[in-house]
Amino acid sequence: MKNLNFILVILAISIIGFSACKKKTNEVTPPTKHEMLVEKTWYNVPNMGRGNHFFGADGTILIISPTWSGTYVWGPNDSMTVITSTGATVNWWFKSITETTMEYWPTNEAPQNIYKFTTVKP
Repeated sequence: MKNLNFILVILAISIIGFSACKKKTNEVTPPTKHEMLVEKTWYNVPNMGRGNHFFGADGTILIISPTWSGTYVWGPNDSMTVITSTGATVNWWFKSITETTMEYWPTNEAPQNIYKFTTVKP
């Protein structure tokens, strides 16, 4: 009987321990930087002539004023290769991406050329 009680205590402790370690299914995983960037209009603020950007979840990019389109592919270290519809290829390095702001540097330009954007229409 003593052994049975001991086994029941160990079993109860094990069940409690395993259930505490189990990940809760209602926990929300925060979006990645890439997820925060897509399916939004990004306004160049202050206006530095970069136009409004829209990154589609399907890998397409549309820029308005000046207007051009193309595709993008994520690279390492928050970089992106952009291929315009005319065939030109440029690389952008994202300094920061949040839900409402982003900054990037076109690596073919001087390092101080950091372009800033917001999802809030100016």
